[in-house]
Amino acid sequence: MQNNRTEARRRYERILQIDPSAPVASNNLAVIYAEDGGNLEVALQLAEQARRKLPDSPEVADTVGWIYVKRGLPNLAIPLLEECVRKDSRNGSFAYHLGAAYFNAGQHEKGVQTLRAAEQLTLSAADRAAVKSLVGGAR
Repeated sequence: MQNNRTEARRRYERILQIDPSAPVASNNLAVIYAEDGGNLEVALQLAEQARRKLPDSPEVADTVGWIYVKRGLPNLAIPLLEECVRKDSRNGSFAYHLGAAYFNAGQHEKGVQTLRAAEQLTLSAADRAAVKSLVGGAR
C-alpha cells in the first residue's frame, strides 16, 4: 500500500521464515519477484504453494498464470487467467494478463479484444502502458 516494494519484500521473506506455509505472504512475494525481475522459478514455487492453500483465490491464480506468461508458457497460463476473469470480470489486471497470454500464445485477435476490454477497467499506470504497447504493436 505504501509502494515500498523493497520493504514489503523483506517483510514477506521474514514472514515466510517464521511460517513457510503462509499463503498470502507466498503469493505477494511471488508477485514482487515476478514484477521486479527476480527468479521466476522461485516466484512460481511460491505462487504454486499459495495456490495449494488458497485454490479458489483468483488473485493467486492470476499470480501463477502471470508467472507462466513471463516464463514464456502462455498456454499454461490461459486456463488460470480465464478463471480469474470469470470470477472477477471488473479486474483490469486480470484482463490485461489474460490478453497478454492470448497474444503471446499467438491468439492475436482474442488478445487484442481482451486487452481493449482491459483498457476500459482500472489499471495501474505500468499495466496501462503495457496494454497500450501490446495493442499498438498488434496493428
